[in-house]
This record gives sequence, C-alpha cells and structure tokens, in this order.
Amino acid sequence: YHSYQQAGKYTVTLIETNTYGCKDTATKEVIVHPSPVADFSINNPAQCFNEQNFVMSDESSVTGDSIIKRIWINGNDTVRNAKFVVRNNQQAGTSNQQLVTITSNGCSDTATKPITVYPSPISAFSINDPNQCEKEQNFVLSDQSSVMSDSITQRIWINGNDTVRNAKFVVRNN
Repeated sequence: YHSYQQAGKYTVTLIETNTYGCKDTATKEVIVHPSPVADFSINNPAQCFNEQNFVMSDESSVTGDSIIKRIWINGNDTVRNAKFVVRNNQQAGTSNQQLVTITSNGCSDTATKPITVYPSPISAFSINDPNQCEKEQNFVLSDQSSVMSDSITQRIWINGNDTVRNAKFVVRNN
C-alpha cells in the first residue's frame, strides 16, 4: 500500500528476481488526480424560525481539474448541482448542512457546517370585550404569547399613539 502526498503522474517499477538470479521488470504509470477542497459560506448560520432564509454559497476549489457536481444535503433534503441554495428548516434546532463536491475525475470532498433555527414566539393576546361603549370603555388586554424552549424577553403594546413596554397585560379605559 502506498499513497502520494500530492497530485501528479508517478512511475511505479517492480523488479522481480527468482532463486536463479533471473530478473524481470514491470513499469506502470499512476496518476493521482487533485482532490477538491469543499467549502461554503452561509449568510447567517443562526436565524429565527419566522424569519429564516439561509443562503449558502459554494466556495469550493480545485487546482488542475474542475468541479462538475455539487450535492447539498440537509437531513433528508438534497439539492444537486446548484452553486448556491436557499433553505428554510421545518423546525427549530441545530442541523448540519453538507456540501459534497465532485471533480471531473471523480474525486470528492465534503464540507459540513451547522445551522441553527431559533424558536420564534407566537404572539397572541385576548381582549376582555372588543366591543365597548365610548363612555364606559374598559379594555383589558392580556398577553397570551408563547415560545417553545425559550422565554419572551420583550413585549411592546402599540395602541394608536400610545406604546407600553414589557407589560403582561394592559388596561385601557376612558
């Protein structure tokens, strides 16, 4: 078993000698094709679920050959022969994005990078009675928002020209 440190043409020679001192020689040429270096960039590797738009661009390279195939893999999803992909995950969490590059001589390399989708809050609130008379109005607005595996760190209530921050409920009356 032998391996070469770099791409190129190499000559391999085998010299055989038997017990009588008779010799024969065989020579063959081997070619070591260059391997690609798979790499890609991600516009932002950590994004919120509701706003995610992962754009991944191939930045792979090879010297002395050309890349003819690209295979993007994320879980069970595969995209072939694209220089870049746009991806949205179906659930929050971290997953690995892979890019496999293959040269015209069949040499390949794989780059793997994690992408993270953070859970987005689900905004919801209730109103005690959305239909009230002008003189007797007493609106009670209660936050019922939630977020999986995280906590809500900021609430902003906007009501016309009035803004209230970080209140779990707001009372509006005349």
